[in-house]
Amino acid sequence: MEGQIKLDLKTRVYECESCNLVIDRDYNASINIHRVGASTLK
Repeated sequence: MEGQIKLDLKTRVYECESCNLVIDRDYNASINIHRVGASTLK
């Protein structure tokens, strides 16, 4: 999951073209938020 791609809000699934990962975009966002929060605590 590299970089940022603007998707329509109606698109609910993120599909990575480089690694073929398919993930719900809300779940993916929660993972990204967790990573940023955890890195600020270090």
